[in-house]
Amino acid sequence: MSTTISAGTATSGAALSSDTSGILQLQSGSTPTTAVTIDTSQNVGIGITTNSGRLLQVNQPSGYTSAIRVLTAGSGAYYEAFSGVSNWKFGCPDSTDALVFTDSGTERARIDSSGNLLVGATTTIDQSRLLVQLNSTSTAFSTNGFSGDVTYCPVRIIKYDNNSTTSNAFIRFIINNDGTGSGQINANGSNQAAFGSYSDITLKENIVPLEPQLANINKIEVIEFDYLASEGGGHQIGFSAQNMQGIYPDSVGERLDGKLTLTGWNKTEARLVKAIQELSAKVTALEAKVGV
Repeated sequence: MSTTISAGTATSGAALSSDTSGILQLQSGSTPTTAVTIDTSQNVGIGITTNSGRLLQVNQPSGYTSAIRVLTAGSGAYYEAFSGVSNWKFGCPDSTDALVFTDSGTERARIDSSGNLLVGATTTIDQSRLLVQLNSTSTAFSTNGFSGDVTYCPVRIIKYDNNSTTSNAFIRFIINNDGTGSGQINANGSNQAAFGSYSDITLKENIVPLEPQLANINKIEVIEFDYLASEGGGHQIGFSAQNMQGIYPDSVGERLDGKLTLTGWNKTEARLVKAIQELSAKVTALEAKVGV
């Protein structure tokens, strides 16, 4: 039993019944139904008669769109909780606001009005849907004796399976509205990861041997250079996108500001191409010497 306060809609519906159980129930309706239960541990149940050990438990009745909706006065911002542990809906008051997650008054993450998720940042870059930014001035860095975030990573991917074969995928890249794969990042043996392309022979057609490439390789300009300070500075080995565009145009693209990008060629390839060019020159010289 319980102490019950009933506010029925009929004239004789209002009533108070009490006992010594220590449980308080509030009832309402033309046929009084329990709306709120407060048990002896001060757990509150709304729409239920028995709270299963939670400080606040809300039952979502059939036909209702949500169990809880909390509004921020004057702004229109709200959040809703639905049936199920992980079903939540958050709303912003207008197109300029964002849903902000804070800890002790410090912003940790936000979902902006375009649906972009920002962790450690307040403004998206290039309209990135997910932006994770480390802050080297945070307590975590100073506590561990680091002056910067070199030893930290913005994203850490952990898998349960202890499998180092290239069949173990970490990230997949898909275009064409989830219709066409562009490759993935795989495990690549102990302590290694590598980019993997989809290469099964059954995925291909019009298969012919590649034509000779030595003449093209010899046209590639392998360079050493320093990046501009605006690009982060630093010495590097590599290629020029403009030079490569006339040889292998399929490897050249553009970034948002129109500057050219080069894909599939890095400083390891630069060293190998240079070595091939040196060997080619030696072979040419030997052929000329022997009259081939």
